[in-house]
Formats: sequence, C-alpha cells, structure tokens
Amino acid sequence: MLSGMTSDERDAYVVELRRMGFTLSSIGKEIGVSTARVRQLIARCEYRWATATAPGIRGLGLSCRAFNCIMRSNITTIDYLRKMTDRELLGISNLGRGSVREIRAALAKRDEKAPDA
Repeated sequence: MLSGMTSDERDAYVVELRRMGFTLSSIGKEIGVSTARVRQLIARCEYRWATATAPGIRGLGLSCRAFNCIMRSNITTIDYLRKMTDRELLGISNLGRGSVREIRAALAKRDEKAPDA
C-alpha cells in the first residue's frame, strides 16, 4: 500500500492514523518505521500545516506552548484569536492564564505596530 505513495501522501496517512487513535508504535509497524520516525513525521506535518495556514499567528512571536495550543485548536487567523474571550482561551487544552496573558500582550503589541488608518 505504501510503496506507491509519495512522501507527502505517506505523511498525510500517518497523521490520519494518529487522528483515528492509533498509537505511534502501531503506526510505525504499519508503515515499517520506528516510533521515533513516526513522531518526526507527525511533527513535520504539524509544522507544515501551521506555517501554511497561520503565517499571521506565527508572526505574533508566541512561546511554543501557546502557539501549539492555538494550532491544535484549529485557530488559524489573528482576527478569530482576537475575538475569543479569555474564558474561551482558557478552555483550550493546556492553555493557562500565563499563556492567555502572553497572547493578549502579543496582540496588543501587534496593534501598536499597525499603521493608523
């Protein structure tokens, strides 16, 4: 099955298996690679997705924790992020008060740099 796939197709297949609840070990056995390699493939896909879909959010300069929490919640635009309440942000898994303060500060700093209309 995997022999006719491109590397991008294989990566998408790995991510899909992970989303379906397969363990890293079982995915590795399925495609014939180590668990560490599966972890690398998933991280590469997440990075590609994040940079392709959220260049603005990446430009906020958030910590890895805050950025990854936002990305895993499928928040892809700064406008959507700005419209969220603190309560909604705190509802995101692994995003605490410190990260919410960091996000608010980054948004405020970005707004200060924006040219006056």
